[in-house]
Amino acid sequence: MTGLVSETVLAAPRKPFWRGLRLFVVTCLIAVAGTVVAVFILAVFNPKLVRGSTATLSLQVAGLVVYAGVALFLFARLPRLTGETPVQIGLRMPRLADIGLVIGALAIMLVADLALGAWLAHLHIKHTQVGFENFKADGFAAIVATQLTGSVGAPVAEELLFRGVLFRTLAWRMPVVVAALTSAVIFSSIHGDLTLFPILALLGFLAALLYRRTGNLVVSMLFHSLNNVVGLSLLIAKHPA
Repeated sequence: MTGLVSETVLAAPRKPFWRGLRLFVVTCLIAVAGTVVAVFILAVFNPKLVRGSTATLSLQVAGLVVYAGVALFLFARLPRLTGETPVQIGLRMPRLADIGLVIGALAIMLVADLALGAWLAHLHIKHTQVGFENFKADGFAAIVATQLTGSVGAPVAEELLFRGVLFRTLAWRMPVVVAALTSAVIFSSIHGDLTLFPILALLGFLAALLYRRTGNLVVSMLFHSLNNVVGLSLLIAKHPA
C-alpha cells in the first residue's frame, strides 16, 4: 500500500472516526497518569531521584517506561481501530526513496531551527525547551537514557499516537493538508512550549506528510528520531554535569 489508508478505511462510517478520537484522548490520559505515577513513586522512594544529582537519569528512565507503555498499548489498539495489519498501517522497513524524503524533511527543519535561533538571538532571548530547564548531563548513563527516551521512546510512541491515530482519524473526514495541520497544532500544543510552538508544529506537519506520502509510519518515526538526536545532542553539549 503506497497511500495513507485503504479505500475501505477511507469509506469508514462515523463510528471508527469517533473511536479514533476516543483512542487518542484515552491514550493521552494514560500517558499523563503514567507520568504522574512514575514521578510520585520516585519521589516517595527517594526524593533525590527527582531533585538530586541523579534526577536526570531517573526521570529519563521513567519517561522511557511511560513511552514504552504507550507504544505497546497503541500497537495492540491500532489494528483493531483500522481493521488493518501492522504492515498495512505502515509498520515496515522504509525504502531507499523514503530515506531521501526524510533527509529533505530534516533539511527543512534545520533551516527553520536556524531561522528561529537567529530571531531569538536578535531579541537577546535564551530559551531551553519546556521540561528541560533543570536538565544536567550527569554522566554517561544519564546521557544514554536521555537519548534513548528522546530519540527512540518519544518518536515511536508519539508517531503512533499523533500520526498513526490522530492524523489518520482526521484524514478520514478532512482534506489531508487540513488533517496534517490540525494534528500538528495539537502535537505542538501538548508540548507546552510557546517559543518552540512553530518548530514543533512544523515537525508534526512534516511527519504527517511523510506518512501520507510513503504510507509508512516508520518513516515518520525515523524523521522524528533523527531530529531529536540532533536537538538532544546540542542540549547535552550546552548542559554538562
